[in-house]
Amino acid sequence: ALRRLVTRLWVTVTALAVGVVYALWGLWVLLRRGPRQTFRWRVRDRPPPSLVTPRCHHHHHLPPTRFCWRYLLQEFSTQYRVVALDLRGYGASEKPPDKESYRLEVLLEDIRQVIEALATPEGQQEVTSATTCVLVGHDWGGLLAWEVAANYPAMVEKLVVMDAPDWASVMGFITSHPLQFLRSSYMFLFQLPWLPELLFSLADFELVKSGLTGPSTGIQNPARRLTEQEVESYLYSLSQPGGLAPPIHYYRNLF
Repeated sequence: ALRRLVTRLWVTVTALAVGVVYALWGLWVLLRRGPRQTFRWRVRDRPPPSLVTPRCHHHHHLPPTRFCWRYLLQEFSTQYRVVALDLRGYGASEKPPDKESYRLEVLLEDIRQVIEALATPEGQQEVTSATTCVLVGHDWGGLLAWEVAANYPAMVEKLVVMDAPDWASVMGFITSHPLQFLRSSYMFLFQLPWLPELLFSLADFELVKSGLTGPSTGIQNPARRLTEQEVESYLYSLSQPGGLAPPIHYYRNLF
């Protein structure tokens, strides 16, 4: 109990300190752009054409959405049955507003049920005995993929994880490497109420856009950089009313 209390106190103090830094960034945006442009963001009423193509329309995935898996789906669908999943709170999936709906056990149960549903022959009610899959995850999807394999090993024939160590390794590395701590400071910002949602929406999602296209975080190869329509594909679900809070709730359940 004491260890948990100390951890909670450390996370809270760190979150407040990081929140001050990000709030200063928001103030800088306000001074640079003025109130009218800073507090203006546009709800995307219609999905861009890239999200409603026949191939992408029936597949989903996690951060940012199914859209980022479009080329892999095209490549492997000729030989395999491939499905990319929008987890709850992302893309076209349901977005419960409360934080408790994004606890780890809830997310794992979602994935388990999807795997079972995909393994159930059409028209039947019971799952077949061969309820296995090759599970591929990236970023948050990778973090959850580790947990799925650990909790439901019989379901995972092979595991492919990209850009996502298991959570214990992540925290061990963050706490022992100051530079990584700074790079991961956004996770502590996300522990605060309402401020992250406000900052991300400023100036029509400038922070999100810079993360997707910036010189340090965007694609470095000029020939492969995201087009304006591709950026809009990522912003579509985030721009909907209540669209920012669910992805942030994932982080609010980490500690």
